[in-house]
Amino acid sequence: MLLFKFVIYQMLLRSNIVRYSILAFSVLSLFSCRKVFEPAKWEPELLIPIANTNLTIQNLISDTSQLRRDSSGFLRFVINQKLDSISLNVLDTFNAPPFNRNFKLDSLRLEVPTITQQFTLDSMASQLIKSGNGINTMLGRELKKLDGKPLSASIYAPLLPNTLTFPGDTALLSLNQFFESAEMRSGQMVITFTNKLPMKVTKLDYSIQNSSDNSVIASEANLAVDVGASVEKIYDLTDRKIDGNIKVIIPSISLQTDRNAFVRLSDAIVVKVEFKNLQVKSAIAVFPDQDVIADKQAVALEDMGDLQLKEAVLDQGDIVLDVISTIQDSIFMTYTMPKTTLNGIPLVFQGIVPPAKINSKTSIQLKVPVNDYTLNLSSPPDYFNRFLYEFKARVKYTGKKVNLNLKDSIVVNVYLQGVRPRYVRGYLGKLDTTFTSTIHTDIFTNLNAEKITPEEVKLNFSVENGLGVEGKIQLVELKATNQSGASVITSDAELVGKNIQIAAAKNPPYKIASTVFKNGMASNFPELVSISPNKLSYTIQTKVGDIFDTNNFVFNNSKLLVQMQLEVPLKVSLQGLMLRDTISINPSELQFETSGGALRISAYNGFPFNANLRAIFLSDNGMENVVLTGTTLMQAADVDANSGKVTGEKYSKIELPFEHSQLYLVSKAKKLVLEARFDTPPNLKVKIYSDYSARLSLIGRVNPKVSR
Repeated sequence: MLLFKFVIYQMLLRSNIVRYSILAFSVLSLFSCRKVFEPAKWEPELLIPIANTNLTIQNLISDTSQLRRDSSGFLRFVINQKLDSISLNVLDTFNAPPFNRNFKLDSLRLEVPTITQQFTLDSMASQLIKSGNGINTMLGRELKKLDGKPLSASIYAPLLPNTLTFPGDTALLSLNQFFESAEMRSGQMVITFTNKLPMKVTKLDYSIQNSSDNSVIASEANLAVDVGASVEKIYDLTDRKIDGNIKVIIPSISLQTDRNAFVRLSDAIVVKVEFKNLQVKSAIAVFPDQDVIADKQAVALEDMGDLQLKEAVLDQGDIVLDVISTIQDSIFMTYTMPKTTLNGIPLVFQGIVPPAKINSKTSIQLKVPVNDYTLNLSSPPDYFNRFLYEFKARVKYTGKKVNLNLKDSIVVNVYLQGVRPRYVRGYLGKLDTTFTSTIHTDIFTNLNAEKITPEEVKLNFSVENGLGVEGKIQLVELKATNQSGASVITSDAELVGKNIQIAAAKNPPYKIASTVFKNGMASNFPELVSISPNKLSYTIQTKVGDIFDTNNFVFNNSKLLVQMQLEVPLKVSLQGLMLRDTISINPSELQFETSGGALRISAYNGFPFNANLRAIFLSDNGMENVVLTGTTLMQAADVDANSGKVTGEKYSKIELPFEHSQLYLVSKAKKLVLEARFDTPPNLKVKIYSDYSARLSLIGRVNPKVSR
């Protein structure tokens, strides 16, 4: 009997229904098993395979990038979201007031060696001879004869008066090799008279004058000097003008007569002229090596607010030195930041300003990169936000005369250009920041479920603090909103509205401090997920710097980073979860007359929930031709009571009937969309594993009409 039905089936598949219907009827009548003759009834059935499909987690969740699985395959949704980060603007470009100074020369020092002039007894005797006075001439000649003899050896000894008076003399002291002229600011001229004659000087008058105008620099009268003694006279040169050539004028010298004195013509009155501590206002002179400007200052950084920085390591920028000079000599400049170091060596830069011409100026610019230098900002008086500098301008000995004047000036402008630190240490000030933002997510809307209720939701916030300063953080609010506008505001006593202390980063070695805070047991986070939100809005408040600590620090890449992790283990109850699979088909063989039929589905369900199935036949242009529904459920797979995991597939046979009038539209379809609506039993939560699937075989069952 079965054999003949199979033959009929093959015949019908070849669409020769009319031709073989009589033969089939005869054969069936002849070999009928029925022992009572009855009228023949034939209801042929065609079974046409259409497609096989497999519904997996990828059909359940269109985007699996945020799915995670454990070693057993149990799934959970995980949202890792960087919320916000803060950095400290203390690492913006440093500002310091430009060091703009107009230096007049602090001082001009002259050095003139000691000059010695002798008035010998021989020269004094010559002055007597030259006097034109007969007695003086005779005495002068007699003295020259007595060289090496006592005065008493002269035939005129008895006639000598008690005082011998000699005509004076003028000695020219040339300082021209040192200066042509000098207007003194300060200094002293020291004149020492030493009596190396054999007789006491009882009276000596002198004056020291400039050769150019005979102006008196110093003078003295009635000076007395014992034999072998010295007399020192000091004259203040403040505001005096000194020529390069000066004269020492001695009008007369009186000696106390000592007939026992031993006459040596080489004996003399020695005049020693010394210039001490010479500071000039101006001079055309050969100047020795000297600092003409020396300045030392502590410069305060500007616009620092309540920041109190002790140290900074510079990442970029330059120190620029602009110099304008009216000095008619080369100026050797040195700018030093003694507490700004690289590998322990202070920052020093030097330059030479060329000589200016008369009534003119000369200038240079020096630019020094300061990257990698450590800037010490602990200079007094505040011991924070201040760096120390020293500036010196120096002239060097050249052996040439130059015209220098204290009215000459050097204009120095020193400024920071684009200086930015990569590290600072000190008190970094207070920062109170509130972040409010929204995260857009489609992780829940991609589930295509009317409602998903998880057993638990884990919410972690982690703070990676790269700042070397302690702080606090508070989750002020977290709000979930779905596409319909429904919202849930989270509540959790352990997480929401609570200040949580943040540890500071460490250095050295540099180590970021991590702080993690989690939700407690009594939270409403499952409600947050149950509305299938597409937006999570949050408000977070951070505070740093409440505690004053001058050892706080920050690097230029240091941030306080806040991240949120929302974890939903997929132990859930589901209502209206839709799985869809689109299949390409070609059911053109169904183009014959029929009394109807059905789409038969053999289902092997590996999911732990029941499903209603629906088939949608689509035309070429994607329009729905026919929608088939049934009343039989695809049965849920059995679940192990201990592990909560499916123990194996559950077989179900489901038929989705169609009418004769729908067959033509079915035969024209190019694609079949198979929908499965899954629902868990009320109040039952099931686990979802990564290997769950449902295997479906689709067969077209038709009842062709047979002509009698």
